[in-house]
Amino acid sequence: MVSPFIKWVGGKGRILSQMRDYYPCKFDNYYEPFLGGGAVFFDLYSQGKLSNKIYLNDLNKRLISVYKWIRDNPEELIKKTNVFLSYYKKLLNDKTGDFYYRKRDIFNNSEEESIKTATLFLFLNKTAYNGVYRENGFGEYNVPHGRHKNTPLLDNENINNISDILKKVKLSSISYEKIIIKAKKHDFVYFDPPYSSKKNKINFTKYLSRDFNDFNQKELSAICDKLTDKGVYVMLSNSDTPLVRKLYSGKRYRIHEIQAARAVNCKAIGRGRITELIITNY
Repeated sequence: MVSPFIKWVGGKGRILSQMRDYYPCKFDNYYEPFLGGGAVFFDLYSQGKLSNKIYLNDLNKRLISVYKWIRDNPEELIKKTNVFLSYYKKLLNDKTGDFYYRKRDIFNNSEEESIKTATLFLFLNKTAYNGVYRENGFGEYNVPHGRHKNTPLLDNENINNISDILKKVKLSSISYEKIIIKAKKHDFVYFDPPYSSKKNKINFTKYLSRDFNDFNQKELSAICDKLTDKGVYVMLSNSDTPLVRKLYSGKRYRIHEIQAARAVNCKAIGRGRITELIITNY
């Protein structure tokens, strides 16, 4: 068994028990164009459903670099990250914020694919506010300190198991349209894009310095149509909005409702159970 090594807003770890009902029973190659924390990929692998080629992608180059370092040199990444986390845990509460913001500045000025950046990515993910990854208009990571009292070290066994799995995977950081070009009949594509948002509602769709807006949602639905025409199994997660329901209504798709927990909100009143959609073409 393996599990995600990072916290990720919109991660599917808490709703996998509901999502499993909608996986295709059997398929050939697997594509995940919006990888994020990879909960669905790890779940499919743990269930023995991934026996052919696997293509994992995310436009966030820093994130994919972490996956590559785990694949190629997990021992060094674990060692360096745990040094930061161990030091952080020993600091007095009023010192942790300063340490966090210094490391955040270094992270924003480091080469995207360096071991330093990968190490700081993991450190910041463990100590930032609620595991949020967000960039400003300049592409700088700008999530505030999370003031965590208990920050666990990296799980050596899980990271090393993930390393072995990733050696069988094709990793990339390109636009999602490009990664699924080769998908063919009986392949499986799982889309977990930045969610569609209702007007005047606070949301966390801006993972990168560029937005994923209504136009992009429409583009994605058109791509799903093309994949459907090719006989590719498509599964998509999204929020329950009028736009999403309109884009995927009709005989080509099935819209399934699941209940998810909303945890990322600065006010407790904004948290709780919400309806999300799982959309399939099979």
